[in-house]
Amino acid sequence: MGKYTTDLVYERLAPGILEELESRNPKNVRGRRDAKHHQWLTENVGHPALAQHLYALIGFMRASATWKNFYDMVQRAFPKKGEVPFLPSAEKPE
Repeated sequence: MGKYTTDLVYERLAPGILEELESRNPKNVRGRRDAKHHQWLTENVGHPALAQHLYALIGFMRASATWKNFYDMVQRAFPKKGEVPFLPSAEKPE
């Protein structure tokens, strides 16, 4: 679940946010973090941005029939920073 959370949430919030959170919240000797990433976000900017992003992801989940459909919508609406935006494959006109 951690990889999905990193991919769908933190890598898409804002440029550099994941790197900053990882530097402030490093893994301990057991490979775990002492705090959750969201605990390092500011209450006046970070928490509202995270909440808004999570509500959007929940909306996509509800509208999707499959994991692929959900992931494609997320890629289109919230591409990872520094990646080429999602371009759907061309469909044959009917």
